[in-house]
Amino acid sequence: MAFSVDFSIPGRYCLKETESGAESSRTCVFCRQNGEELFFRFECKENYFYPKHYGYNEPLYEGDIVELMITLGSKNRYLETETNFNGADYCVIIENKDGEGDIEIFPLEKNLVKSKVETLVDGWACDIILDIKELKKIGLGREVFFNAHRQDFDENGILRLYSLNPTLCRTFHKISAFLRAEIKEV
Repeated sequence: MAFSVDFSIPGRYCLKETESGAESSRTCVFCRQNGEELFFRFECKENYFYPKHYGYNEPLYEGDIVELMITLGSKNRYLETETNFNGADYCVIIENKDGEGDIEIFPLEKNLVKSKVETLVDGWACDIILDIKELKKIGLGREVFFNAHRQDFDENGILRLYSLNPTLCRTFHKISAFLRAEIKEV
């Protein structure tokens, strides 16, 4: 699935199984640029809620999360945000040395994410809002590359991974799977 996204044109996309690339309707993401903000809404079907932790920059990846990665001037440097059903956020800068997942993590003291979680009839939704001016301060350019993901544990502890553009492996940190996107000048 090699396509690019124009954030000025609202779009809704279903995430696919990360390792196989198989179609799935378990998670869809809606993305758009709304003036000075990038807006992402994840809608997740859920059979078993398994969020872990409640605080900022705790290891949310130990449970169910939605995740967004967006480059900051270089494909090997990007913002990684995660939000879980508890409404906790994780916000770090990643330096991906080899583009394949050899990463160094730099936690951000200030949370750059505004998030809102709500319960749906068959799951949950999460809005993630990023301020473009704040992102520019840490390297965001007009052309960016990004990917959106979800981790979903079932009641037996089996982890299912979903990605907007599947990495075809078990990591989300594969830069070649990032999609090109353009941000309109603000």
